[in-house]
Amino acid sequence: EQVEWFWGYVGECGRAERLRLLGWTTGMVRPPVGGFAQMPHRFTIQCDPDEARDQHLPVAHTCAFQLDLPLYPSKEVLVSKLRTAMEHAHDFQLV
Repeated sequence: EQVEWFWGYVGECGRAERLRLLGWTTGMVRPPVGGFAQMPHRFTIQCDPDEARDQHLPVAHTCAFQLDLPLYPSKEVLVSKLRTAMEHAHDFQLV
């Protein structure tokens, strides 16, 4: 369910927010020239059933292209937590 909510959010995002999400989760400022199939690692989402539902932000592991999501009670909470995490992330980029 968390993964479906995540991809639903991605589908609803505008271009700018998608690029911000891409940068936050992978460290890349734009998709690879050959498309996402050319990424050095497969993007994965890990849902952590032990995390308290509303208390933790998602965590992005940019080197592994992995997103750790706590089990949130709704899509609205998931989107809010993702936006908060992206907003407070430090800028850095891979070139």
